[in-house]
Amino acid sequence: MSDILNKHVVWASAAVLLGITATTGFVLGGRTPVPVGSVAVDPRRSSESEINRLSSQVEALGAQVAQLTANRTPIVQPASEEERLRQEVARLQARQATTKTAPGAPTTINATPGVNTATIDNPAIGGQVLDSLAQLEGALDAPVGTEARKTITVFFDPRCPYCHQAFTELHGKMAVRWVPVLALGNPGEGTPLALSVLAADDRVDALARVFATKKVATGPAAPAELGAKLTENLEAFSAVFAAAGRGLKPGVPTLFVPRPDGRVVIMVGYEKGDDARIRSILEGA
Repeated sequence: MSDILNKHVVWASAAVLLGITATTGFVLGGRTPVPVGSVAVDPRRSSESEINRLSSQVEALGAQVAQLTANRTPIVQPASEEERLRQEVARLQARQATTKTAPGAPTTINATPGVNTATIDNPAIGGQVLDSLAQLEGALDAPVGTEARKTITVFFDPRCPYCHQAFTELHGKMAVRWVPVLALGNPGEGTPLALSVLAADDRVDALARVFATKKVATGPAAPAELGAKLTENLEAFSAVFAAAGRGLKPGVPTLFVPRPDGRVVIMVGYEKGDDARIRSILEGA
């Protein structure tokens, strides 16, 4: 795993890099779960076991976040609790080949339960997040002449109908980096689809075919290292929601939309017509 990608795990374990402030205006409602195999799985939610694995490791910090959000006052933990948290962070860092977090990163995350849109208000941190996301393995679909600073990053599952809707409406109109994650579980079904996209000579064309047919895109065999890249993608995806706490519910697609002022809007889910909203964010409205 690259040094930059390791930061995602540090964010999840220590919850120190994503300065997220929840906002209103994006509600996931009236959508039915999508069957995966014989089990109905909600396409807006990633694997419960994967999310719980990371979120449980920052549960104590999440309690601090809630209290800080409500009271805006420092919290002093008992020494035993601080030591436990240090041990948890150290364990994750050792497992994922630790990198240093950015100096001056905030120590609190402001998120309101039930909100499905959040904003990284610190432009410096927003830039770091976008730079890290750019290192993940995915498919870049960018119209000629698009400014790099207007590139959107989208975590998607190739089986997700809302991801397909987003691709249909954004393709050819905005620059999007499509990063596959097996958020809907059942990796035996999802992995071949995702790998066929990453292994293709033309990843965007392969992605379009996978979305349209829900079948593996024909092309070259996927090299072994791409499996590890899928794991890195899912770890980064999980880390975002672990760092945000329970105020931002995990799901696919998850979009990171940069604003001209350096802030980054995180949108979870997609409905028909959301392309207009995304364009307004890109333009600073």
